[in-house]
Amino acid sequence: MNIYIGGTGRCGTNVLKDILIGFEKSCGLPFESRFTVDPGGVYDSYQKLCFSWTPFNSGQVIRDLESLLDRTSKKTYLDEIFIALEKNFSKNKFNFRKYKEWELEHYFWNYGVECKRLIDSLSGITYQGVWPGRTFIRNRTNRVNVMNSDELKSSFSAFLDSLISCYKRDNEYYIDDNTFNICYASTIRQLQPNSKIIHMYRDPRDVVSSYLTQRWTPNSVESACDFYSSIMSHWYETKDSLGNDSVHECSLEELCEDRHSFMLKLHEYIGADYCAKRREVVERFNLSKSNVGRWKTDLSPANQEVVQNNLQFFIDKLGYA
Repeated sequence: MNIYIGGTGRCGTNVLKDILIGFEKSCGLPFESRFTVDPGGVYDSYQKLCFSWTPFNSGQVIRDLESLLDRTSKKTYLDEIFIALEKNFSKNKFNFRKYKEWELEHYFWNYGVECKRLIDSLSGITYQGVWPGRTFIRNRTNRVNVMNSDELKSSFSAFLDSLISCYKRDNEYYIDDNTFNICYASTIRQLQPNSKIIHMYRDPRDVVSSYLTQRWTPNSVESACDFYSSIMSHWYETKDSLGNDSVHECSLEELCEDRHSFMLKLHEYIGADYCAKRREVVERFNLSKSNVGRWKTDLSPANQEVVQNNLQFFIDKLGYA
């Protein structure tokens, strides 16, 4: 079984992933894989080829996907240089080289083979030519995907299934924690219909307070609120299309306050027994650093009012009023 955890970011998904992979017969990468959820990644490419297809668009999608898969496959000598270079700079301001720390071939031993197989399957037509949106070189290679939606689903599903099966080995559960999994929940369900999807949430005020300390989120309170709202609004639209029973929602606060009740509900959703061994694993985790209620000290009174006014709908809906 594959379990996908997602949220708005800064909501405890990493903590939940770490607990779940501590269980017997469970596994997961020690970082966010990103090759599925990032721009130009697997889910983005699948959606574009299904819903925004033209011959030229499909060629661009294939190029972008191939580039991302290649960059996340292994570290190069240049990557090591830039990793060392960044140690002398503030990590909150600089990222000199994308995916420089990713080496997915280290975890999925068949990564290179399966990436090539996927790109080859998508490249239905290959020819020499040029169009106005590309550099004017006649012998430039163009690729066009000619698959229908069922064939696309089969190709992308086979790619993911092969990688995950390789990584799981004898394990029963594969745990995937990517922040924006909830944004692609419908795509995950299409490509892996037997998967389980978990939405982890947290007090919106704490999320925004944490956003303001990150380099990948807005650094103004108003923009951070809009960032959060856009993700959650998209999630509720997606959730409605999937049906309430097909996903599981849980909060960081509940995990911290009553971890065993939290885990019992989650295990009921995935259809697993919350046995004594699993209770022991959960009991060992230190949840005291979850910063529940951080907004009360991190945000000024004026900013608290801004967050309250902008996110009142979600504060009420999630039960934090």
